Amino acid sequence: GLAEKRKIAIVVAFVVAAILTPPDVISQLLLAVPIILLYELSIFGARLVAPPYKDDFGDD
Repeated sequence: GLAEKRKIAIVVAFVVAAILTPPDVISQLLLAVPIILLYELSIFGARLVAPPYKDDFGDD
């Protein structure tokens, strides 16, 4: 799910921020941090709406 791909999402957020902002670190952080926070909020929201699936039919 989303939580398993967290490391990739963080790298992608910083790459996108580096492309879209001027070449200074502060601007990059000001764009990347909210993107990462939104990603974390989406993971939290997805867990609230649809808890992890548990297989009740035995151990396959």
